Amino acid sequence: MASSRTLLETKRDGSPVTPADMASDKAIRTVLAGLLPDIPVVSEEMTAEEMLATSRKAFILVDPLDGTKEYLANRNDFAICIALIESGRPRTGVILAPAMGKLWIADAAASEVLLDDSLCIRPGTRKILTLTDDQQAPRTIIMSRSHQDERSVRLHSHFPAAHQVSMGAALKFAALAGGTACLYPRGSGSMEWDTAAGEALLLAAGGCMLTENGQPMVYGKRKRDFRNGPFIAGISERMVRAALVQWAAC
Repeated sequence: MASSRTLLETKRDGSPVTPADMASDKAIRTVLAGLLPDIPVVSEEMTAEEMLATSRKAFILVDPLDGTKEYLANRNDFAICIALIESGRPRTGVILAPAMGKLWIADAAASEVLLDDSLCIRPGTRKILTLTDDQQAPRTIIMSRSHQDERSVRLHSHFPAAHQVSMGAALKFAALAGGTACLYPRGSGSMEWDTAAGEALLLAAGGCMLTENGQPMVYGKRKRDFRNGPFIAGISERMVRAALVQWAAC
C-alpha cells in the first residue's frame, strides 16, 4: 500500500494531492455531517460543482491538509484547518498541526484563542493568546515557503531591520497570533480555505488581516472560485495599514 506521503495526483492548478488529503477530507466531512448537519461544507477536495452548491450565509470551510508540499517534503509545518463562516466573515477557526502536537481553537467574536500543546508526549499547556502592539516597525516578516511572490519579497526592503522567515501552511497565522512574527504579506496563490481558520485565529488574538484595498476579506459566494486576492496580515491594524502603504509602492 502506498505511503500517505506519496503524491496521488496533481490538480489542474498544479497543486499536489496525497492519500492523506483524501482520507482527512473524508473523515472531517463525515464528522461535520453528524455534528452540524444543517451547515453546508466547502472543502478543498470537493469538485467545483459541489463547492458552489452552498448559498447560505453560514457555511464551513475545510482544508483537510494545508501545506501538502511541506507534507510531501517530510516537513512538520502542515496543518488541518476548519472555519465557520457567517455573513462572509470567519466566526470560529480550528487549526491542528499534528506533527507538532499543537491545536489552536479560535472564537473571533469572543476575542479568544486557545493554544493547546497537550497533544505532544511531553506535559501540555493551555493558554489564551493575546497580542499587544508596542512596536514602531515589524521585527519579523513571515513569508510563504511555497508561494512567494516578488511584491511581498520587495516589501521586506521597506523594513530592512525586520528578520524574514519562511513557513508553510496556516501556521503562519499561528506565528502571528503567538507574537513570534509581525507581518505576513501574500500577493497571490491563496484560496479561502487556506486563510479562513488562520484569520479567525488572528482576529481572536487581536490581530488584523486586510486586502490590498484596506478592506476585510470576504468569504463565500462573491468569489465563485473561492480564490483570495492579495492581503497583508499582522499583529495590529496599525501595522497592517502602514505596510499596505509601503506595499502599494512595490
